[in-house]
Amino acid sequence: EAKEKREALKSASQAQKKSSQNSGKKQVFDASKITSFVETCQEVVKEDGNVKKLVDEVDDLLTEDEWSTVHPIARLNEMLMQHCRGKQDDEVFSLIKSWAPMLNCLIEKSGIRRFKVKVLIEAQRVATKMGLPRLSPASALLEAFFDGLYRAEVIEEDYFEMWAVADDDTAGKTSAMFQVTAFLDWMRGIEEAAPDQEGEGEEEEDDEDD
Repeated sequence: EAKEKREALKSASQAQKKSSQNSGKKQVFDASKITSFVETCQEVVKEDGNVKKLVDEVDDLLTEDEWSTVHPIARLNEMLMQHCRGKQDDEVFSLIKSWAPMLNCLIEKSGIRRFKVKVLIEAQRVATKMGLPRLSPASALLEAFFDGLYRAEVIEEDYFEMWAVADDDTAGKTSAMFQVTAFLDWMRGIEEAAPDQEGEGEEEEDDEDD
C-alpha cells in the first residue's frame, strides 16, 4: 500500500513538472519588493519581534505579482536557514514554529497547486548552496528544517513524499536525500531495530537452551 501511494505521488509530481514546463507564461514581479520584505523579516528575527503582526502587514509589502512566485518564501526560507546554522534541533523547530504563520500565509496567497513541493525544493536548493551543513554529528540542517516544517504543521506528509520522488534537476538532490532519509523513514513510521535489543533476544534464547 505504501509503495502504491509513493508511485501515485511520483506520477502526480511528474505531471506537475510537465505542466510547469509547458507553461510559457513569464513571471513578472518586483524584486525590490521581495528584498524589502526579507529585510523586514530579518529585523523581526533579530529583535525577536511579532511575526503575526508582520503577517497583518504583508499586503503592504508584497503584491499578487510577488505572491504568485516562489521567490518570497524561498528568500524567507534562506534567511531562516542561515539563522539556524549552528543551532540545536529544538532551536530550529522553535524558530520555524514562530514563523509558521508567515510561511502559511505565503503558501496560501500563492494560489499555486502543490506549491508546498516547490517550497521544499527551494529549501533543498538553499541547503545545497550552504554546503548541506550539519548541526551535529546526529543531524543535518536540512533534516531539522524539514522536521520543523512538518511538526509546525506547515507542510504535510504527502508533500514530502512528492518531493522525495520528484524527478527534478535541482542541484544536490541526491546528497540531500541521504541527509533526510532518517526523517522520511520516521515520518512514514519506519523504525530501525535497535542492535542491542536484537542481541538481548539472542542472549535470552541461549539462556533458555542452557
